[in-house]
Amino acid sequence: MAVVGIDPLDKTLEENLPRGFLILVTGTAGSGTEMLAKQFAANAGDEKVLYVSTMERESTILKTMEKYGWKADMKVLDIASLHYDTVLKKELEISTYRQEGISVSDVKNLVLRHVKKINFMTLSLYEISKMTPPFRVVIDSLDFYFQHYGHENVISMLTTVRAHVQHNACIALVTMLKEAYPVEVHRVIEGLSDCIIELDIKYSEKGSEHYLTLRKVLNHPDKTGIYRCMIGADGISIWSGISR
Repeated sequence: MAVVGIDPLDKTLEENLPRGFLILVTGTAGSGTEMLAKQFAANAGDEKVLYVSTMERESTILKTMEKYGWKADMKVLDIASLHYDTVLKKELEISTYRQEGISVSDVKNLVLRHVKKINFMTLSLYEISKMTPPFRVVIDSLDFYFQHYGHENVISMLTTVRAHVQHNACIALVTMLKEAYPVEVHRVIEGLSDCIIELDIKYSEKGSEHYLTLRKVLNHPDKTGIYRCMIGADGISIWSGISR
């Protein structure tokens, strides 16, 4: 069974990461973190998969999986759609009513009393808690929770996810933007992670170059290194050269 679906990265991870580990994938916009999340989900083998999507609708995810010929036998918790239907859509309705001159109190009577409040963090943890081994969990991405629930709550959530996968000897992968939050927040999250993969893209007059840095492998600092990679018909793949 492949860990991520990228050779020779999988060989390193399979040999050196414990069961029950948490993989953190960070990157700048456009570096491919969301693609790596899908590639990870597609290589689950006989594991059940829960894909928690906070940025993309389920239809978009499945369409991308189909494009690359990836296995899409998984449960998608479509937070992106739920957030639109229960929050953003209502905010648009309120804006429309107010633009038409309806008073704030009337707007509340027309719209707000019908709003179904959902704690998306609690919902996510509930769905994860129902997973029974063997399973893998994808959370793409943590940035949504940072935006709506604050740093401490996100760290608490991640601690719970890690404990659940450890207890069941399973695996989870989470994505987040690189260097988007206070340094101390990144340090805590990196400390919770058994493996850290960092994606980067560099531009020059000749075009763009993609890099994958294996920044952390629990108890195996000798396994870290920088991989030159490419995006092709099979998703993210690594060139034969590896810098360590």
